[in-house]
Amino acid sequence: MKIIVGGKYNGKLRYVTEQLKIPMSDICDMASVDISAAIDKMGEYPVLYHLEAFIKASVLNGIDHNSILDKYITGHPDCILICDETGAGVIPTEPDENRWREETGNTLCRLAEKAGGITRIIYGTAEELKYGG
Repeated sequence: MKIIVGGKYNGKLRYVTEQLKIPMSDICDMASVDISAAIDKMGEYPVLYHLEAFIKASVLNGIDHNSILDKYITGHPDCILICDETGAGVIPTEPDENRWREETGNTLCRLAEKAGGITRIIYGTAEELKYGG
């Protein structure tokens, strides 16, 4: 498993498609469908894009995203997970928004331990945080 993280609009998807040579047809955009559809179709793709949107929808709908992701990763050990960084910026005043950011951070910490590689994209430039994968 490889994790690609970075700020919004910093070039994560471009990095995956151009540098890693992954076609768009292999990428499941988790923000473009509702949570039920995302769960149903994610197993068909080796790359999950907008992981933070999936986690947010899971948190807001009381769905255990960790068990779903663990099952997905077991079936896709060479997967790529693309996620916006959510821990920077203004602290949300809405409890659900704060809970979502905390869950996203905790989930990425847990997945990072298992990941073969972690890359942060900053303004289109890749920074390898953990090599491999």
